[in-house]
Amino acid sequence: MWIPQALATLWIILTVVSNASSQATANNSWGVWGNWTESCRSTCGSNVRGIQTRERSCTVGTSCSGEGVQTRTSQCVVPECPANNSWGVWGNWTESCRSTCGSNVRGLQTRERSCTVGTSCSGEGVQTRTSQCVVPECPEGNWRFWEEWTETCSATCGSGVTGMKSRTRTCNDPSGTDCPGPSNQTEVSRCSLQACTEGNWRFWEEWTETCSATCGSGVTGMKSRTRTCNNPSGTDCPGPSNQTEVSRCSLQACTVNGSGKMTFQTPLLVVVILSNLLAY
Repeated sequence: MWIPQALATLWIILTVVSNASSQATANNSWGVWGNWTESCRSTCGSNVRGIQTRERSCTVGTSCSGEGVQTRTSQCVVPECPANNSWGVWGNWTESCRSTCGSNVRGLQTRERSCTVGTSCSGEGVQTRTSQCVVPECPEGNWRFWEEWTETCSATCGSGVTGMKSRTRTCNDPSGTDCPGPSNQTEVSRCSLQACTEGNWRFWEEWTETCSATCGSGVTGMKSRTRTCNNPSGTDCPGPSNQTEVSRCSLQACTVNGSGKMTFQTPLLVVVILSNLLAY
């Protein structure tokens, strides 16, 4: 009798557990998987491997059974890597001409490129070449007016004095070409000067005297004086500028020295006389 009752009790327990399990599963459920995302080992090159990942979330409950993240290896599709150092494209040619006008004007054209990948590209980064510039013909320059004459004379006074006079002019030349003809003129001229005034003597200076001895009577000597020519115009004053005369010196009586002789200055007197005669 008890066996059927035991089986009935077991069936009831299994039914309760099954219902509890179904209820728990219903309380925890996953959402849909997200898109795969890829992480590659390099951004360029060939045969680059990577890892793809996708995730899902437990949308009902907090204890969904199973995995929330899936990963797998992948073959990345990336471009080929450029060389370690590579040039960019050449820029446009720029031209520098030697003149802004004229014919057969030569110039220099230049273009550049930059090292876009790396810092040590091999080869040249600048190219230059000569060119034939296309520029308009230059207009001829025009002279400005002549400046006033300036004169330089060989003297500051007198008649018949010759000199040189000169004047200049400037070429108004915005285009860089020379104006025809000279830029200066020079001529021999006859200077118009005032007549020279004759110089005038200033007063004679005081006489200075040199005697042949320092004492005694009847001693002769030489006295001289000078005057200066006041000469504003450059001409000499008439007559001598110094005078020299023989004079009789007024001296004290001589005293005899220890050797019994008087002292004379004859050599000095001779020198003074000769120097004055030469000057005269």
